[in-house]
Amino acid sequence: MKLTIKKTTMKEVLAEPVKKAEPAPVKAKAAKTAKAPAPAKAKTKAEVHHHRKTSVVGKRFKLSINHTWVKLFSENEELAAKGKKPLTDEKISETLHAEFPGRKTKAFDSVSSVRSRYNHGLLSQDAPPKVKSKAYNG
Repeated sequence: MKLTIKKTTMKEVLAEPVKKAEPAPVKAKAAKTAKAPAPAKAKTKAEVHHHRKTSVVGKRFKLSINHTWVKLFSENEELAAKGKKPLTDEKISETLHAEFPGRKTKAFDSVSSVRSRYNHGLLSQDAPPKVKSKAYNG
């Protein structure tokens, strides 16, 4: 078998008619059945609690607001475990206002509400803390 190579110029290639491709055979479509909408996917903690790319850091602790809450609640329970006087909710609120001056965050005055989120593991996107935070008002 002898292979021959035909030399062609660009003009010859361009002069050749272009063959149109035949359309693909059309398959008959099945009748559409009404589908029930897919159930909503449960959101992960990360999706529910979306954080800003740049977070505000406190003056003294140099932590974000959520991490400051976690620090205050966990250290408060450590104080109580050592037999020392833990911070009251009012003192925690004052600490947060001092840590983030100028912030008009209502949560700083709703310590019990934030404590509940902390106890359920929603502040740090981790499992709930081993030692739940309690209120020490008095």
